[in-house]
Amino acid sequence: MQRVNEPRVGLATPALPWAIWASVFLTLTLTGSFQPITGDSTQMCEAASNLLYDGGPHLNGAIRGDVVRGTDGRPYTKYPLGAVLECIPTIGLQHIGATLGGHGSALERYFVGVTPAFYGSLGALGFFFLALQLGFRERVAAVAALLLIFTTPLWHYARSMYTENLQTTVVIWSLCVWMRLRGRAPTGPLLLGGLLMGLSINLKILLVILPVAVIFDRCFDGWDVRVWMRFVGIGGLGALPGIVGFFAYNRLRYGGWLTAGYTVGRDATIGFSGPLFTGLHGLLFSSGKSVFLYAPLLLLMGKGIEVLRRERRRDLLFFGLPVVFVFVAIAKWWCWSGDVAWGPRLIV
Repeated sequence: MQRVNEPRVGLATPALPWAIWASVFLTLTLTGSFQPITGDSTQMCEAASNLLYDGGPHLNGAIRGDVVRGTDGRPYTKYPLGAVLECIPTIGLQHIGATLGGHGSALERYFVGVTPAFYGSLGALGFFFLALQLGFRERVAAVAALLLIFTTPLWHYARSMYTENLQTTVVIWSLCVWMRLRGRAPTGPLLLGGLLMGLSINLKILLVILPVAVIFDRCFDGWDVRVWMRFVGIGGLGALPGIVGFFAYNRLRYGGWLTAGYTVGRDATIGFSGPLFTGLHGLLFSSGKSVFLYAPLLLLMGKGIEVLRRERRRDLLFFGLPVVFVFVAIAKWWCWSGDVAWGPRLIV
């Protein structure tokens, strides 16, 4: 296999990445959900619509028990800023579809499905490049990208406006960029890596584990002070918009820089109160939410972990730290199952 950081001369099939992206995008749009905006995403998109047309990311009414009024008396969704911003393209496309085909028309629903399909296809493309980074051949990497979309819960969430779809895409591209930066510190990729990190914490606060994993992984490259200063400085500069957005969004809604949506109201009261064993058992072995039922290829992970442990321990730590942290944290969450959503939604 090709070494992770060995420069590539170029793809043997230059059109392959475009073919992966286009095939996934078209398949997802043509098989789009009848109602891409439903459940939790209704709140996200309502907040996005008000942000666009009414000057703030508030809701029109406190319709659920987990909706808390902010310091201005308006109700706000608990979902993070990234979950609101990801809906903005959808709001615009929905308006176009409604104008062309009428409100509630099939054309309007089709346009609404374009945004999640785009996020999903971008995730598949990132997974292709991540597989190349790991040294796999182009055809194998292409198959892996397609398996990611079509044999896991992403098949469902890449056709809806739930935020798990974009979370997955951002995580994949973050891992891809930071693996590429091993032993190197060019300005552009460092800024991009930092930007992705800033975006990730605005999509799911638990993804704060990603920068921790990156810093830990960077320790394998040595302790040159100048390299570390460049790494932290430029990477931090890239993350700055996301960090500022995170704190400003909290301040706008609830008056405190650290008062996030999950630290007020019902979720703050019950939060991570679930028995760990119950959550782990449910996510691994239950008849309705087991990861092995919704992503059967995970049955091969035992062999995969053994190969990584023997041949690529750095990669095992880099991937394993975020996976284990998020998995255990969600197992402790009071609603580890992801509620009535399809599959183990919260760990997609």
